[in-house]
Amino acid sequence: MFSINIYRRIRLLLSRFVNSRKFGLFFFSSRFFKTPKKIKLRNRRIDINLPSEKNMNIIFIEIFLDDTYQLEWIRNFSKKNGIQINSILDIGGNCGLTSILSRSYFPSSTIHCYEPNTELEKFLELNSKIANFKYFLEAVGGNSGMVKLNIDSYQSVLSSISSDEVGTTKQVSVKEALERFGKIDVDIVKLDCEGSEWEILKKKDIFKKVKFITMEYHLGKNNFDHARIVNVLEDLEFEIVTKLDFSSKENYGTVLAYNRNLLI
Repeated sequence: MFSINIYRRIRLLLSRFVNSRKFGLFFFSSRFFKTPKKIKLRNRRIDINLPSEKNMNIIFIEIFLDDTYQLEWIRNFSKKNGIQINSILDIGGNCGLTSILSRSYFPSSTIHCYEPNTELEKFLELNSKIANFKYFLEAVGGNSGMVKLNIDSYQSVLSSISSDEVGTTKQVSVKEALERFGKIDVDIVKLDCEGSEWEILKKKDIFKKVKFITMEYHLGKNNFDHARIVNVLEDLEFEIVTKLDFSSKENYGTVLAYNRNLLI
């Protein structure tokens, strides 16, 4: 077991180093890695604007170097099978890192990024101009209305929303978010919305024309039933790509799935 863990550790470090070079960076260790101010994006160096907060370097590593949303897999699968990726919906975009990475893999796509935390607008405004995506300072849920935004003052990525009739944050329905793309169907829906994903995924008809769902799911306090996400995605008739660890004692996970009715 010890040798297996060492092998996995070395493999992870090598993968992160190789991926860091794609973006003009050098990665050797998480301990010494600092959040970059510039990266290479499609053969040009761009500025990225990120908040100075706890664990932002880890978040960058997860999104860019670990490719936690498996965007490279989607690109390669799509290229191999002649699938066009024209539109991407990024729900829970924070300061826009996933939208920036999406622009790297899908240069001609229309990208909409949703983030309800208005304190992040100064980062989104700059990043959206550099990576050419549109951002909305709104939450996305199953239905439209006003909600309460619970901001984590130490890590903005952990902020969440809760139902509240006197809430001050606007929430649009996932249906409305998709309709804002106009006549084109949305190819990729990325979700990282700290628990709101379950209400969104209940809108079964909405996902009939979506090709890929890539997401971080949240099971709630003391809940480790990872089969829940499998049941929900299978009910949507999506095929899961990710190998899930059903014995995990983490109450969250990441998963990628594709629409078997469209892509088989």
